[in-house]
Amino acid sequence: WIYNVGFQLSFAAVLGIVYLQEYLKKLWEPTSIITKMVWEIIIISISAQLAAFPLCLYYFNQFPNYFILSNLIIIPLTTAIIYVGSLLVLFCNFSAVAGFLSAIVTFLVKITNFCVVKIENLPCSFIDGVKISAFQTLLIYIVIALSIFWLIKNDKKAFMLAITFSILFFSLQL
Repeated sequence: WIYNVGFQLSFAAVLGIVYLQEYLKKLWEPTSIITKMVWEIIIISISAQLAAFPLCLYYFNQFPNYFILSNLIIIPLTTAIIYVGSLLVLFCNFSAVAGFLSAIVTFLVKITNFCVVKIENLPCSFIDGVKISAFQTLLIYIVIALSIFWLIKNDKKAFMLAITFSILFFSLQL
């Protein structure tokens, strides 16, 4: 499984959410419930993307520019799909209820797919053609880790190392 791209991306995204979400949450404390929910989705999106984007560059040579916008739509929709789908499993023996819940799941999946396609077709929806090596992927992760350490601990040595590894990465890109 460790060589499976989907596993690597999922693992990186979850790792990013688990380790970065709490630090990002401290940056701002929204007052309204709606703003808090939106901020939570943005934090999750940034945390996951920060941890997964080096692998996306390595395997797919591209970066999704509208990941926050798409996640603001996709996360609530997929959450609803999971809840309604779970209810569907519970009520599968009751055909009238199961049929109704199935129609809801189908509708939510169609809306999700529609939104994904619409966002994908927006201008400049992704940066394409960024080819990096496995070593450069490792360098990006080192820069991310050092930058996070610098931001959390205010460690100037970590900042200087992050700059050094960034210069190394960009010199290899040239």
